[in-house]
Amino acid sequence: MCISSDTIRARQTAPIVYSGDVQYLSLLREIDIAPILRLRIRLHINVWLALGRIVWYFAHRSQRETKVQVMARAQHVINLIESYQVDSVLVVSHGMFIKILSEQLRVRGYDRPFVNAPRNGGLYTYQKL
Repeated sequence: MCISSDTIRARQTAPIVYSGDVQYLSLLREIDIAPILRLRIRLHINVWLALGRIVWYFAHRSQRETKVQVMARAQHVINLIESYQVDSVLVVSHGMFIKILSEQLRVRGYDRPFVNAPRNGGLYTYQKL
């Protein structure tokens, strides 16, 4: 079984890494980072993303989805995975959401690798203890 984000990138990746049917879910989308301020200053995209992640972490009002909401979304994904009652589920998602999902899997009693910065195309295995 495979579940994937419904974004274009993930829709292209999932059939490459999984040969069966794939279920596409908006729940697995990356955390949206909104601009902090409307400035005319030109900064590198990585600087804007880093600033966005920092203010997201501290629940700045400029962000559309709070950390608490993302954690709840990750919990919902875990509930969904557990409801399938299958031996394994492949999840195709995005970096920051994978990090939060990994943290929530640990909270739910899964043995998991430490995932601070998920590798593009990386495979991480989790097992319920």
